Amino acid sequence: MNDETAKPPRLASGLMEPGPNRKAELAAAADDLRREMEDVAATVRDLVLQLPAEDLLGFLWAQLGIGLLRGEEDDPQKQLLNQCQFALEYVHAVWSCHPLPENLGPMEESKGQELLSALEVLRAATMNHIMVSTVGAEGAEFGKASDQVEFHAKSSWVMLRGHRYQVLEGEFLRFVFHPHDEALRRAYGVGADEVAAGIQDIADAMRTGVADAAEAIAEAQSRAVQLAAKEEVELGEAIERLRAEDPEYGPKVDGAMRDMLFGGTCNVSRHTQLPQDLLDDLAFKPGANTEFFAPGDYCGTPLRTLPAELWPEVGDGRAGQAAAVLG
Repeated sequence: MNDETAKPPRLASGLMEPGPNRKAELAAAADDLRREMEDVAATVRDLVLQLPAEDLLGFLWAQLGIGLLRGEEDDPQKQLLNQCQFALEYVHAVWSCHPLPENLGPMEESKGQELLSALEVLRAATMNHIMVSTVGAEGAEFGKASDQVEFHAKSSWVMLRGHRYQVLEGEFLRFVFHPHDEALRRAYGVGADEVAAGIQDIADAMRTGVADAAEAIAEAQSRAVQLAAKEEVELGEAIERLRAEDPEYGPKVDGAMRDMLFGGTCNVSRHTQLPQDLLDDLAFKPGANTEFFAPGDYCGTPLRTLPAELWPEVGDGRAGQAAAVLG
């Protein structure tokens, strides 16, 4: 992105003041901001497609981890958390609408930071467009309050991106799916309780997966340190002994490292017992969504329905694998 694109848009002075041409000026300003939103959204899409998928997921989850470690009470860190959550939904959207990039080589952190900056510009332009486009809005249903109602509806639509917390998915889905238990068993070989529990596993991996991985690594390290002290051997030798003696030790550590550093919590095939054909049916095939980036007003912007609102997963294009940016 060039320097001009990287600057958050500013509202033209005087637009909010009454005047004979105010309505036309507001409409023109809103249209300019819409086009800017579309241009920045295209930049975001291009940046995502330049980055290797697994590395990008790892980068975004690492940013979330850094934000949590520094404390949620710090306003700059709250902003970082919001940025990353918003970015995860946009990465999901790009991969839903385009084939996953291949053979790109290792990711440069500067490209990840550029992506986060572009998304912040996109969100700022979107909020400015919402502000300008709702000034003086009229409607029979809400009368003089129509502009406020429209502003809050549009701004909430954007600000909720990435802020859906799936704490009780299992409880809700168990209730919803029970009338369809027989149909689920015919289609997938598992019933309502199993499906609800599997989706809860996905939600839990997103919420607590990194913390669980850190705990698993600490436990594995403690076992190795104790063995090294007991047998009076080097730590590396103790780790190799544990890998040889306990067939679950190595895969557990490797999986935990992948969850912590490479966005492995997003690999729902590894974090749930749901059958693969059900996971496939819950996922976009890369490039399958043709609506979000379709030509037209608001192309690729937050004022369209993000694909994560339709299907929570994106298959990675390989048999037996499904990766979800949002579970």
